[in-house]
Amino acid sequence: MNINSSLDLEKLALACIRRPEHEYFSLDSDRQHSFDALCRDSVVLVTGAAGFIAQSTLPHVLSAKPRKLYLVDSSENGLASLARKLATSHGPEHPTEIRMILADITSPLLDRAIDSMAHVDLVLHFAAVKHVRSERDPASALRIMDVNILGTKRLLELLARKESPPQVFAVSTDKAANPTSIMGASKLIMESLLWSYPGISTSARFANVLFSSGSITESWLDRIGREEPLSAPLNTYRYFVSPRQAGLICTNGLVAPSNSIVIPSSDILSPMSLVALAHNFLEFFGKSAKDILLEEWQANGGTNSLGHYSRDEYPLVCTPLDTAGEKEVEEFSQPNEQVVSFTPELSRIIADPTLQINGFLNRIELWISDPALNVTVGKIRSEIATIVDGFYREENSETLDSRI
Repeated sequence: MNINSSLDLEKLALACIRRPEHEYFSLDSDRQHSFDALCRDSVVLVTGAAGFIAQSTLPHVLSAKPRKLYLVDSSENGLASLARKLATSHGPEHPTEIRMILADITSPLLDRAIDSMAHVDLVLHFAAVKHVRSERDPASALRIMDVNILGTKRLLELLARKESPPQVFAVSTDKAANPTSIMGASKLIMESLLWSYPGISTSARFANVLFSSGSITESWLDRIGREEPLSAPLNTYRYFVSPRQAGLICTNGLVAPSNSIVIPSSDILSPMSLVALAHNFLEFFGKSAKDILLEEWQANGGTNSLGHYSRDEYPLVCTPLDTAGEKEVEEFSQPNEQVVSFTPELSRIIADPTLQINGFLNRIELWISDPALNVTVGKIRSEIATIVDGFYREENSETLDSRI
């Protein structure tokens, strides 16, 4: 099947989640005024700028006409692609000066880059390792900690050295609420770092952004393009937002009161089965899903051939929910967190910096800096459990890498 590169992902996303084309999470006039005033003629630093959520947010920032935009990312190809996109959508007549910086959030080169910036007004921190599948081995799990926690710590320390520390917004995840994965726990710890920052700081816990880079829904686009079976875990429910809605949640987070975590209100989003989402996805392309249990697919040799299905049928391999770090239903807040109303469609968590993380950070830094030390994924999980109440110490032998 030919999947055209000009496919409207926003239209596809809304079709998948069966949500009316209402402009969810839009700024009202007061918040729009605050957002424009925050960004206009300002110097803005964006980390992880080539990432999916960053690129969903940048159009809103650029529309407010900042004076200068520093776009930092560790992906050379990602920055090149972003530069071409911005050159097309915001040509040379646009008043914003845009500078691309190739640097990793964990590298000393970040120090050089930020120290070279005489002044920064606003920071949008998107750089992150965001996939639970990265918990496969100690090196990969420590990379999560290095980027999401120590990288954020380094960034905030550099910004705090500025004569006037800029306002910071950092993206979190719904997996940070009652986390079961190392990735989710790393984002909860990242949030706690924000609340010790001397400037204004806010965050947002995100739902799954449909068709974001590396997501299961992006894999569906790849697979249907190659005419391969799709897969989805059974009994797994997630909250989903479209790419545009993701950018709007970030704009709201930027104008929230300091020490707030913005989340979708409980009556706005409902968790949706991944299997049901896959059915809707296939329906968009004129196909009817044919559910196949994993063991049935394996018994048939795990074939990728679609030859023995009818023209309108499409195989969907349904896998068990037994991989490391995944839970049946995500959530946006924990029982001990104070949630108050923010907008008709968004709430905010009032930050409570209760995690005691200094000793934890020292041990993680030691494990990363000394490869001779014996560290396992289980040991990393046990260390997290010392500061995150209720975090599971056990590791599951099955990972997402073992799934179709």
